[in-house]
Amino acid sequence: MPLTGSCDVCMATLWELGPIWCNSYSWLEGQGARIAIPKPCFAMSHPQLLIGELAQRTGISRQAIRYYERIGVLEPPQRSANGYRRYSPQAQRRLQFVRQAQQLGLSLDEIKALLAAERAGRAPCRELKAMLERHLATLDERIRQMQALRAQLAGRHRALEAAQPQAAAARPEEPICPVCSAAEAASPDQRTSG
Repeated sequence: MPLTGSCDVCMATLWELGPIWCNSYSWLEGQGARIAIPKPCFAMSHPQLLIGELAQRTGISRQAIRYYERIGVLEPPQRSANGYRRYSPQAQRRLQFVRQAQQLGLSLDEIKALLAAERAGRAPCRELKAMLERHLATLDERIRQMQALRAQLAGRHRALEAAQPQAAAARPEEPICPVCSAAEAASPDQRTSG
């Protein structure tokens, strides 16, 4: 007759026994023992976390963790008999990676691809390097655009400081601000859309 028990009991009472418990269980089961003891499970040698514990350890909200499960960034966890999610230490490690990758500016799709490579047994370093190179090129272009905008704003600011303030209101046929209109007419190629 097989032994009975639950993963929850095993986790709560027998965590400290780890591999010793698994070996003892196998021996008892082989002897036809008729005592009710909890079945060993993966959790005995690897502590499992509830979603709240995982959220606290990683600084990622429960809602975000569930979202990551839905979109495939995080693998669905095991469930206890009462339906609670039970996360392995691997989930904590992955969520920490997600957080670090997001801080580098990677999208969830990019992060998902890196984690898929890791799950497949490949080191995702080459893929990460290519992603970071693309992000650096994009960032360099944005910096160039921002520097051009800054130069344009500084030029208009200097022109406004040098201009004499108009005492009378502009007439309808005149531009609202002559300095801005003059600067725009002088450099139409610097206008950008969106």
